[in-house]
Amino acid sequence: MKVQLAIASMAVGLCATSSLAAFENEVLADWHGEAGTSYTYFESFQSASGGANAAFGPYGYVEDNANGGHSVALFNFGNGAVVASSGNLYGAGGALNIHTYAYTDTDATGVHVNVSTAGTTYDPSSIGLAYTTTDGGQGFISGFLAEFSSNFDETSSGPWGDITSQNFSYTFDLSGIAGTVDSLGFFMDSLGSNMSLDALSIDIQSAVIPAPAALALLGLAGVAGRRRRRN
Repeated sequence: MKVQLAIASMAVGLCATSSLAAFENEVLADWHGEAGTSYTYFESFQSASGGANAAFGPYGYVEDNANGGHSVALFNFGNGAVVASSGNLYGAGGALNIHTYAYTDTDATGVHVNVSTAGTTYDPSSIGLAYTTTDGGQGFISGFLAEFSSNFDETSSGPWGDITSQNFSYTFDLSGIAGTVDSLGFFMDSLGSNMSLDALSIDIQSAVIPAPAALALLGLAGVAGRRRRRN
């Protein structure tokens, strides 16, 4: 994977009754659903460690307004994780280390990520977005925390303590990056074991390239403008 290569260069105690209810407060990007965007939603997982999790069928869904120009997969590289019977990704024996990789056929200009978890909280210092460009550029940027909320239950017990669920979202602005951004990696760690990843969604915004007919009209407009100036 291009982003992974770029960065390189620079138990099972969860029972079925602990299933969570996806997002309690999902904050969508202002540009969600517009032309040139895609929305990928992971609601259950197939691979606990190292394998790709895809968002299709019973595992989630994709809303594509970018003409098939985006592809997304989610990985956990932390040790000791399991996929619970609820479909959640649970860090039974260690901290979760979540990587969400995306590839684009057009220039990515914005990313917005929502995450729903329970148990051990996430590590805010681990949040970041890596990117590469078609001309070999690469970088790592921090995100803007759009919103965070937690629900608590004083009567709860067990490894999760009092926290029953958390929802948070981050926004990344890539519009000022030179070059065409064609691959992305969103990173998130938990602070320790016993985090349950319930759902993750990622919105990607790309620069909209005019269709050939629109380009032809722009060309005619330019010709008309030159003729007016000559007159």
